[in-house]
Amino acid sequence: MPRFSMTHVLQASAALEEGDNYTSGFNVGELLEAVILINVTARSGTSPTLDTVLQTSPDNSTWFDMADSFTQLTDVAKLLVKITNFGKFIRLKLTVGGTNTPTMTTAVYLAGKD
Repeated sequence: MPRFSMTHVLQASAALEEGDNYTSGFNVGELLEAVILINVTARSGTSPTLDTVLQTSPDNSTWFDMADSFTQLTDVAKLLVKITNFGKFIRLKLTVGGTNTPTMTTAVYLAGKD
């Protein structure tokens, strides 16, 4: 049975501001499956939200949204999402919404099996 053979920090813990934020692209071409771990440790503003979209790319330059669905986060929380069939490179689009200068302090990790 394969075990998680690698881990990578896609987004170091930081206060993400309102609007679209992107993790750096990461080559997952050798992986069979992976999990994305999202850790929201603080929030500010009024009714802040964090929407997450998995994106894939053949060249780490042109990005396409994948159909994978992530639960919208509205508070301090931890979320684990299993992913497969993700192409050569992946990144996450992290969109912060809300009012009164919303932020979500977030870290994102990838653990993969080859």
